[in-house]
Amino acid sequence: MTSAISSDVPAAPAQALNATDAVATAATTPARTEAGTATVRLMTFNVQCGLQWPDVRRLILAQDVDIICLQEVPQDGHSQRDFVRASEILDLLDWPHDLRMLWSRPPRQIGNLTLVRGGIEPGPILKIPLTQAYGFASRVEVGGARLTVANLHLSPLGGPPPLAFPATEILRLREVRHLTQSLGECRDPTVAVGDFNSFWPAPACWVMRRSWKDCRNEVGGNHLATRPTYGLPFVIDHVFMRGGVRAVGYEVLAGGGSDHRAVIATLQVPRSA
Repeated sequence: MTSAISSDVPAAPAQALNATDAVATAATTPARTEAGTATVRLMTFNVQCGLQWPDVRRLILAQDVDIICLQEVPQDGHSQRDFVRASEILDLLDWPHDLRMLWSRPPRQIGNLTLVRGGIEPGPILKIPLTQAYGFASRVEVGGARLTVANLHLSPLGGPPPLAFPATEILRLREVRHLTQSLGECRDPTVAVGDFNSFWPAPACWVMRRSWKDCRNEVGGNHLATRPTYGLPFVIDHVFMRGGVRAVGYEVLAGGGSDHRAVIATLQVPRSA
């Protein structure tokens, strides 16, 4: 289900768990809304196909956010008993959403899911030739602001990180160049979020920072890694912004039942004219 953007779309109430179920978070910067902007809280989280669904569910419900971007969401009808189904995730929140299946992990289709407390219109699938799709864009309206949200899962490593990363980073470099070009004529404030499978100063992140602002970098401070691997503090889940979007807060959530950690960005977005 998707819901078209309109000025009379009601905001669905957030669902929350008791305080005892809250997930510990890193420190964040308090948000102060400036005139002519809306404060929007966005979460991006690779749920690892919901392999630990009770923990993933608890984390999602515990957050007070306006936009949720999830990666590695399995389609309904798959035969893997320990994988969550997309419909189970959608049952958590009665929010308008955009769900696309992007790539195959035989015998399953895996995709991304964007949910919003407001309105949402599907945009283009993002794909370079001869590869599987790496994401999609949606136009959303929340809090009086309209923005384009690109929900991304760039090409996976395809093997042990120390060996596979250099061999596959060229694909992610092509994808971020395609992303920037594809959204180049977008007049909306724009955010590109998700699992980039790349970290600073690797080429894909380096190219993104040339044309986009990195939320983590803009806010500053000490934060958890988003994908600890071999004991190393990798940050491969990102929130990038442009078109007048400003970052005023950034958190990495501890726990959550995935091999990735969820990221929450507090953004100030220009209100629609």
